[in-house]
Amino acid sequence: MNYALKVYGTYRSSSNGFDLIQLDLMETEKVNQLCQDLKPDIIVWSLAGKKDEVLLSEIGLSNILKNTFPHVRFIYISTTFSSDGNQKEDYLPNPVSENEYLADYVNGKIIGENLTRTKQNHVIIRTGQIFGFYVEGKPDIRMKRLLAQKNSGCNFNRTANNQISIIHVEDLAKCILELCFNDFIGTMNIASEIPLSHFSFYKLLADMMHIDDGFIIPEYDDYPQNTVLDVSKCMSVLKTRVRDFI
Repeated sequence: MNYALKVYGTYRSSSNGFDLIQLDLMETEKVNQLCQDLKPDIIVWSLAGKKDEVLLSEIGLSNILKNTFPHVRFIYISTTFSSDGNQKEDYLPNPVSENEYLADYVNGKIIGENLTRTKQNHVIIRTGQIFGFYVEGKPDIRMKRLLAQKNSGCNFNRTANNQISIIHVEDLAKCILELCFNDFIGTMNIASEIPLSHFSFYKLLADMMHIDDGFIIPEYDDYPQNTVLDVSKCMSVLKTRVRDFI
């Protein structure tokens, strides 16, 4: 598929050397002015703030949705919410208590999804765990963590009896691009069809970095998690094929 596009990207504190527009989405007047200047046809919300996700949604996201033209296609990148395996798109998560792990992030994404549904021309993407190298070839945050553990000389214990969905960042980008130009509206799970355990996932990352994985040790949880996404809709609607890694 070939697209004639003019793409603008934003950053808040570091552009990593790319030609991006510096913007704090909490500064609503500047955001509104930028939208008026650029007049975008498509907006992709790919922000994630582990400690300020609720504010990003309630202020930044809410402002953009209220002040963009009705025709603008809005694509919101959400997350995986813990539930029974084979989670379908109609699963509606409940807010978690403030003392739970990643509570602000999870609650902020729930708010973000609800706000996005108020816009007619929208797509909500729930993804598996995103991995892959950055554009300049640098390892992602999980790879960096894995490499640091190897360099420490210590074993790295990962749960082998759980199930998680994953997706390579390049596959996700291709799916987003396709969704920019089709007529799908609603929520879509996007991930590899075959899930992995955390143990298998980190062995995959080691293989991608061409390092020995002998220090990655399997462990078994008494209450293993299963956050696998049902990707049947993605496979039936999109032409883009998401790769499996097994």
